[in-house]
Amino acid sequence: MLFYADAAHSLKVGETATRLSERLELLARSYDGVAVGIRSVALDTHPALVGVAITLGELHQGLADLLNPGVDDTHSITDALGAAATILGRCLYRSASLLQAPAGDDAALTVIPRHAGRAGLPLLAPADDPSMFMLLRDAASAVRTAADATGIDEVESNVPEGYAFYSLYPEMYLASLGRYLLDEGPRPGFVVIGVRSIGCSLAGLVAGALVERGFDAKMETVRPRGHPFRRYVALASGLAERLGKRVEAGQGILVVDEGPGLTCSSLLSVCSALEGLGADEKRIGILAAWAGRPSIFASEEARGRWGSLRVYHTSTEEAFDGWQGLIPFVLSGSECREAAGGAKLEDLSYGRWRERMYPSSAQWPVVHRATERTKLLISTPTTELLAKFAGLGEYGDEKLARATALAEAGFAPRALGLAYGFLIQPFLPSARPLAREDLCRPLLIRLVDYYAFIASRFAHPPTPKFDALARLISLNYQEALGRDATDFLAAWQWCQTTVDSLPLALIDGKPEPHEWLRLDGHGGPCYLKTDSADHFQDHTLVGEQSILWDLAGACEEWRMDRAATAQFLRLWEERTDDRLAATLLDFYRAAYLAFRLAALHYAIHSTDEEDIRLSMQQEQLGYRQRLAELVEGHRDGRCNLTSATPPGSAGDSPPWGGASVPPSNAGY
Repeated sequence: MLFYADAAHSLKVGETATRLSERLELLARSYDGVAVGIRSVALDTHPALVGVAITLGELHQGLADLLNPGVDDTHSITDALGAAATILGRCLYRSASLLQAPAGDDAALTVIPRHAGRAGLPLLAPADDPSMFMLLRDAASAVRTAADATGIDEVESNVPEGYAFYSLYPEMYLASLGRYLLDEGPRPGFVVIGVRSIGCSLAGLVAGALVERGFDAKMETVRPRGHPFRRYVALASGLAERLGKRVEAGQGILVVDEGPGLTCSSLLSVCSALEGLGADEKRIGILAAWAGRPSIFASEEARGRWGSLRVYHTSTEEAFDGWQGLIPFVLSGSECREAAGGAKLEDLSYGRWRERMYPSSAQWPVVHRATERTKLLISTPTTELLAKFAGLGEYGDEKLARATALAEAGFAPRALGLAYGFLIQPFLPSARPLAREDLCRPLLIRLVDYYAFIASRFAHPPTPKFDALARLISLNYQEALGRDATDFLAAWQWCQTTVDSLPLALIDGKPEPHEWLRLDGHGGPCYLKTDSADHFQDHTLVGEQSILWDLAGACEEWRMDRAATAQFLRLWEERTDDRLAATLLDFYRAAYLAFRLAALHYAIHSTDEEDIRLSMQQEQLGYRQRLAELVEGHRDGRCNLTSATPPGSAGDSPPWGGASVPPSNAGY
């Protein structure tokens, strides 16, 4: 079923290289002549250093894919960028080491991280190693040199999902590397193979950490190709020879990726390519973000092979010592750092937030706990803060800008800052998540105002979308219900040009009732939207869409009946003068329902928790029924829900009275 998609964006090679070089030079100056207080400098600069490594990895990936369209080979440009990534890996290793050292321990830059210390590994880097200042300047120079030699103006780069969506941090891989080295023992050197796309930055990180430990290390990258569930790696003679020599020399082999995914296919394909060069499977170490295992979508062979591999993984929580390592970052932007010692932390991820927000588990909304963004409640003597993962580097910066705009417009809680990838907002203990039963005229007006703001403030120019949405409906309807949607789509063919010309927006994407909070004040109820900064860009195929996607989602998730839908659309037309929404709504409803069916399909088949599976299956039945009613009962290519109540007419009376519009939410 259609659900996931690799988000991509274009990078101007020269502009990106210049931006990277400038940031590296700025970071270098932060360390120039620093003799004391080095840990405090690391606290200030570490998130920026990680952000630079991420952007460099994206540039590296884009150029590597462009230079290796069908088969992976060696290139001087990608070698130079790999060298720069390795230098940054050395800097990240030192910076992370300082931050994991006891507070006040500023004696040296080469402090062993706690996880490495537990493994009993010595740090072999000589005392006369280059300073952070020199390393960062060397990295800046290497980036400029590589970019100048490309002769390429622009590349397309995939969004590294782990950094952008899944709380993937360098510290996880440094911890896993320590355990791997303890098992592996002495080696004459190491080759670190990063699985593109995110593997470009991860391989540089691991290779740099190995160099800091005194080993010879070389990073390479490969791109698994073919069907997502049946990947393969194609090596040209140059890269095959280079890798083969390292295998023959008995060097340690590390494969680094964010995965494993649903079938572990990408990582297994790299292992197969290495075995083809003479590597023993037992010599290959895999550093991954989680343990993983092949799901039902994988072959029996893949399931058997995966169980025999050496996979090292460390959760983000473990890497940050139960999240305590994040507290200084969170508090540095909102309170005195001295408060960190008295701060308490509660992990609200994995659906635990429901225990805080609902008096009874019977009221809990259905959620796929394993894919929720990380959420932390940090309490100090003076305040409670909610820290939610928004993205590292420029991805987090983008989410902060959006959250700030929404807060200033009164639609969301205040945005207090960004702390190493976490968006910080005040925790609102008196707020109550809404349910479908709360739907009323004031809330409908609030929904309309919110989506109108999203459509205006985060607008993007039109891009053809009809064919992709039609394919989503057709394929998922067939897969989920075993039926053909051809007649339904033929009836909507008339609107292809119209849909393709609609302005797009960075939509909200989370219309469920529990994503809205009610705050009661002296002037009446105020409604705030949560998750409003996080889902305009995620790992799904939705991406930028017409605001009609959000309107359709709101109708479905709030279970609006005919009267409520008619009222909602009349309010929308009055607010925006948009006369197309009522006409096109059912097409977008079908696309939204088809998408949600796919989301639940993958969620159901990727969990071992029976209670979660049962609740999601029940939810899935509701989506199936509504999609079937919509497709089978819809033959004229118009919105059936409102066909008897044209926009602007009196229509049916809503099931609520004429309540007044709620007051402004400004200040919350």
